[in-house]
Amino acid sequence: MYWTPDPDHPVTKACTKCGQEKHLMEFYLKYSEGRRRPDCKACVSESGKRYYAANGPRCRAQMRRYNEKNRERVREQTRAWKRRNRERVREYSRQYRRRHRRREAVRRASHALVELGLLKVADRCEDCGGGPIQLHHPDYSDPWNVIPLCRSCHMSRHNAEWRRNGGGPVKYPEEYDGDE
Repeated sequence: MYWTPDPDHPVTKACTKCGQEKHLMEFYLKYSEGRRRPDCKACVSESGKRYYAANGPRCRAQMRRYNEKNRERVREQTRAWKRRNRERVREYSRQYRRRHRRREAVRRASHALVELGLLKVADRCEDCGGGPIQLHHPDYSDPWNVIPLCRSCHMSRHNAEWRRNGGGPVKYPEEYDGDE
């Protein structure tokens, strides 16, 4: 079942850039065409380094501008979709609040405590020192137990928890009735 090389097939090739005869493994495979590139990996790497040295800062600026424009375009598409599907979004929010009643109650209580000035929360992220902050609840039994985190650190903590718990079970909508 193992692949055996064809003895009639050459195992070396000459690079078109440097002219050296090299083993086929020294050439990148062009998957779309099912054959090797004409220039060796070393020449491709050298060419990329020269291009980056000459165009690197300009390329980074172009990518930054592209990402900013693209980010705004995606945000606008999301807003437009939410406007078109307003009732669908509301129904999803209702279902989430119904499934997570205790969490929602603790969140509302924590925000009310902050608004009333009874709960003092730092204006910087506890992990990285960034801002603006969100309130992270390590557990949802106590509205006073909150940690100020930036969005990135907040999502990192939730993702770590999700991974630690094995990703959580996949449930059908009717199975969420008993959850809080």
